Amino acid sequence: MCNSTYDATFNFCFRGLRVEMDRLDIIELFLRVASSGNFTKAAREIGISQPTVSRHMAELEGRLGTALLRRSARGVSLTEAGRDYYKSALGILRDLEDCEARVSEHRVRPQGSLSVSVPGGLAKELIVPFLNDFLTEHPKIRLHLNPQIAEVNTIDGGYDLIVRIGLPGDGSLISRRVGFTSMVTVASPSLVDVIPTITRVEDLRGHNLIYWDQDANSSAWKFSQDGDDVDFPIKPAILSGDADLICAAAERGLGIANGPRWLFDQSLREGLLVEVLPQLPRTPLPIFALWRGPRQPPLRTKVFVDFLSRALGSSVVAPAAKHLRIAHSQ
Repeated sequence: MCNSTYDATFNFCFRGLRVEMDRLDIIELFLRVASSGNFTKAAREIGISQPTVSRHMAELEGRLGTALLRRSARGVSLTEAGRDYYKSALGILRDLEDCEARVSEHRVRPQGSLSVSVPGGLAKELIVPFLNDFLTEHPKIRLHLNPQIAEVNTIDGGYDLIVRIGLPGDGSLISRRVGFTSMVTVASPSLVDVIPTITRVEDLRGHNLIYWDQDANSSAWKFSQDGDDVDFPIKPAILSGDADLICAAAERGLGIANGPRWLFDQSLREGLLVEVLPQLPRTPLPIFALWRGPRQPPLRTKVFVDFLSRALGSSVVAPAAKHLRIAHSQ
């Protein structure tokens, strides 16, 4: 007997059952029987007679040419073919539900509270400057931006949405890539003046390294050298998930730092930091939005994910602020 997985989907299904059902009604009826494990219980829940339920199930099996249900005095259970049909039918109705939800968005305005976990530096540099248009377009959404601690990869903290740099770590969540972030390796001018010349990845060995531990590639920094991707294993002298702390440590010459370009952009412009190994491109990291199912999230979540995709979708090549204005204006 199946469990009640179908119950969440069933609330949009039986649109006025008739004794003579169409194919979709029959599929919906089969899912109800499979979930309840009993013809009589299914009939009572739907409001039709038990013989009618039994007859439609027999007609369905006859049309398919195979038994879907095992009948006994204790109830009904699924055959192997029945389990396959159940899984496929449930997917069909969920796709239909997603379709109906998308269509209904044209007449519904998103509203309510939206709690988002996001790296603080990313929010400050690349999201907050462009929030005015989002809030103007969606005035009924109350946005709660929460600074993200390192290695956040679940929704257990009560967040509606997580914005994560690097590959998702929780396979149970629905994910959508909303952009990329370019990476850069930096050090203070005073440190560069006293350390040996660094021209290859291997030259980083023996130096203090400062590690931004919200970089999903926790065991290595990734470079492109001589046409090949090179992973440089790191043993950081300093590590932190706080963007301001990482930047301050690098500015004071405490080591060579690595992270998203937006993290060091202002310090680079002001000459407080200089780029190390500029001739070796860093492998960009993807930015993902993650939420717990269903695949089609609540409308307030969806419109914010769409906003992130517009804002961050092409931030990999050009300086962040300039590129975001281009992306946002499209």
